[in-house]
Amino acid sequence: MWLALIFFCTSNDVMSCQSYANADELYMTENDCIINVVSASLYITSEYQPVYIQPSCIKLGKAA
Repeated sequence: MWLALIFFCTSNDVMSCQSYANADELYMTENDCIINVVSASLYITSEYQPVYIQPSCIKLGKAA
C-alpha cells in the first residue's frame, strides 16, 4: 500500500508551510500513488502558487 503526501510552502516563512496526506485513499501500486500526488501538486500549484512543493509517495507495511 502507498500513501500520497504533499508538503508545500506559500512563502519563505515556515509558518506558511502545510502538509497533506491522503490517508482516506491508499494506493495498491506506487504508480497509482504518483499519478494522484502529481495531479494534486498541479492543483496546489495553480491555486496557491507555492514557493516550495514536495510531492511524495510512502510505502506502508512490512515491505516498507
